[in-house]
Amino acid sequence: MPRWVLLLWFAVAGVAVVVGAWLWSEQRLREETAHQQHHAAGAYQAYVSGRIGLMHALARSMALAEPMRELAARPTDLRARIRAVAYLQRFVATVGAEGAELLTADGLVLASSDPERVRPGTTHPPRPYLRRALEHGHANWIGTEDGGDELVIHMATALDGGSGKAVLAVLEYPVEMLSGAELAATHPGSVLALLDEYGVVAAGTASSLRLHTLGTLDPTVRARILSESPYGGRLPDPLAVRRRIEHEGAVILELAQRLPELDALHGHDHGDEPEHGAEPGDAEEAHGTDGARAAEAHDDAAAEGGGAAAGGGADHGHRLVVSAAPVPGTRWQTLTLQPVPERWPLFVQSLGFALPLWGVIVLGTLYLVQRARYLRELYERAIRDPLTRLYTRLYMEEAVKVLIEACERRRLQGLAVVLFDIDHFKRVNDTWGHAAGDEVLKAVARVILEDTRPTDVQVRLGGEEMVVWLPEPNLEGAVACAERLRRHVEQMRIATPQGEIAVTVSAGVALRAPGEDMEAAIRRADEALYRAKAEGRNRVVAAPAPAAGSQAAAPV
Repeated sequence: MPRWVLLLWFAVAGVAVVVGAWLWSEQRLREETAHQQHHAAGAYQAYVSGRIGLMHALARSMALAEPMRELAARPTDLRARIRAVAYLQRFVATVGAEGAELLTADGLVLASSDPERVRPGTTHPPRPYLRRALEHGHANWIGTEDGGDELVIHMATALDGGSGKAVLAVLEYPVEMLSGAELAATHPGSVLALLDEYGVVAAGTASSLRLHTLGTLDPTVRARILSESPYGGRLPDPLAVRRRIEHEGAVILELAQRLPELDALHGHDHGDEPEHGAEPGDAEEAHGTDGARAAEAHDDAAAEGGGAAAGGGADHGHRLVVSAAPVPGTRWQTLTLQPVPERWPLFVQSLGFALPLWGVIVLGTLYLVQRARYLRELYERAIRDPLTRLYTRLYMEEAVKVLIEACERRRLQGLAVVLFDIDHFKRVNDTWGHAAGDEVLKAVARVILEDTRPTDVQVRLGGEEMVVWLPEPNLEGAVACAERLRRHVEQMRIATPQGEIAVTVSAGVALRAPGEDMEAAIRRADEALYRAKAEGRNRVVAAPAPAAGSQAAAPV
């Protein structure tokens, strides 16, 4: 095999190994991202659902308590109010809630666990979750308490105290209990967040995401937040994102602002504070909020945006895989932000496994090439005479058998055999030595190889006898070939250490008759060679066709 072919094969194999390592690293990247995302999202979803279920159960148990029902039935009874307040204070202290109230349908506060904070007799601000609680028996809502910065979860349960007016029991919990901080240790590669019905980040492991939206708020949504005041009249500060690519249900995004928590996950220095005050422009929405008409309008408007966010871009953002899932029994959803793993470390790692494969390919190829070369040399030694490079008698028997079969099937019109013998070769050995005799043999064999066709079979029978099998349709063509070889040998001068030597050859030519085997044809050519020597050597004699019925013409 040529050396350039080997080098090309090694180059192609190397490229294939590198491409395979890259594809393998991409597959590992997808699998690793999907694996981490699935476990982190599932764990946080189960955690939030469990906590929300527990809060609902506590709110229902509070609503069913006798002091609550007694006050609902007699809202003006001072003794019932005192008993209800005492019960609420004990209940809040026991379950670790932020506070609890008993309200009428129009928002009138009947009792509160903290009368100084929420005074009985005052009117609770109208909130949409109260209406939903009356319609469906229970509701939940996230907002600020008294217009402050502390977020709480409101669990409302409707009950009828017999007064003819619907009454609501409201239980308030600090939203930090849903941050999932304890999950951060088991899922260090994820940022977990809880979004309310407006798409505002209410809780999560990244504190810098608090009161942000992933995207740009639609004006309708902004107006509703202002009118319903879920955050004390404050507008959430949007955090712009841009959609990059979607695959297998996950959305890969790029944040337009730097977040310290994500910087830490990426292994970068925190540097400056995140640009919370940057105007986001028209960025695309990263998620949908199931069940909220306002959030759907938000999504539609955000999807139409095409501008870049101020302070954003690939050089300053974070590439994330985002997945959202609705929280059962609420209008909220959990959100998992998973940093996309770096491709190059995975590629280098995959390449570390792939390079030994390339080494195996190279070593295996070299072994196979050397083995093929060794087998070829063994084959050449078996079929070639080592001195003259003519074929051996063993090879002749197999090759001529194929030629005879071709003649019998009429694929060859004829087959001739030319038998050569070097004249007075014994005298050359005796006079000039065996080394000179070997040079004579090689020179004559070289003439035979150069003056015959690749389809001819050139054989050294033994000693100074050589034979050539010629696919020829007539005897004249074989005689002409033998005469040309004889003349070239006669004109040749062979250089030896003892000086130049001139030799001649005699040849006998026979055309194989139909049904004649190899030995019979050689025997007739040998008889013609004997006559050539008897007639004075250095000549070519053709053998006559075998007589009908003779032994030489016996069928194969």
